[in-house]
Amino acid sequence: MIRESISNNPPPGYFSLEDAKKCRLAADSLCESGQVVLLVAPNSELSSFYLRHISRAVIDQRGKGEGSIEIKKLLKNRDSILTSINKLLNRRAVERVCEASRERSEEIWLVESVNKATLPEVIFAAKTLRKLPGSGASLLILADSENSRGLKELLHSVKVLRYDFSTPDVCEVKGALENTYADDLRSEILAVAGAMKRKSITE
Repeated sequence: MIRESISNNPPPGYFSLEDAKKCRLAADSLCESGQVVLLVAPNSELSSFYLRHISRAVIDQRGKGEGSIEIKKLLKNRDSILTSINKLLNRRAVERVCEASRERSEEIWLVESVNKATLPEVIFAAKTLRKLPGSGASLLILADSENSRGLKELLHSVKVLRYDFSTPDVCEVKGALENTYADDLRSEILAVAGAMKRKSITE
């Protein structure tokens, strides 16, 4: 669980306190049905890094007795998306589906990259969930500035909650390692550091 620190030190596994706060806010939003969250990072390694943190925060929050939640990849065509929405809607009273007040998400649909080929379905899913805040699903879109295509069109087409992350500097990486003792979290930090090193060599 991400808790406020008395000092300016981030929680274990994070590069900065600001990043930890963004992950917590993103997780809180995704637990609300109908929300669309966009995570933007400089590259796919960092996108995956923060996806894992957000996923853990979501699971941690749901461990408080608020019901289970499943994270699954967004289906690739509109018919399949509609079928998934209809399955969720069938579990709910019709009069609650379009209410302004949101319900808790049962599913988080994940888009791991945005490109011209997948953009129409991503926009369709986002608009549909926004119109049905009681559907029981939310959407998480990952975008990295190196490979994402169509990001501007997405932002012009649908309202999203956007969280931007930057590449940590050497001091932040060192501080994260010094502040983190769990092997899995340290491995994730080292993977990001390795990607940063490879990129600096090729530039």
